[in-house]
Amino acid sequence: MVVSGFSEKTAIEDYIVNELEKKGWRFVPADKLERESYDEPLLVGNLIRALEKHNADTGIGDEEIKHVLNELKLKGTGQEGH
Repeated sequence: MVVSGFSEKTAIEDYIVNELEKKGWRFVPADKLERESYDEPLLVGNLIRALEKHNADTGIGDEEIKHVLNELKLKGTGQEGH
């Protein structure tokens, strides 16, 4: 018997989201995230704002932010990060 709309992936995802929300995390659906495409794993706008906020006293500039973004984008996706 197949239940319409049910999948193991959805059940696991729903469980994990629920558990994280219990711990104070906020879930944002993928279509509401600030990104140009689903292929972009980084939320660049959020990341830039966070870098500026947490480094306000250091005078971080556009060049430093570009460097950080490039470093993150060029990192490998394996378990060891390379």
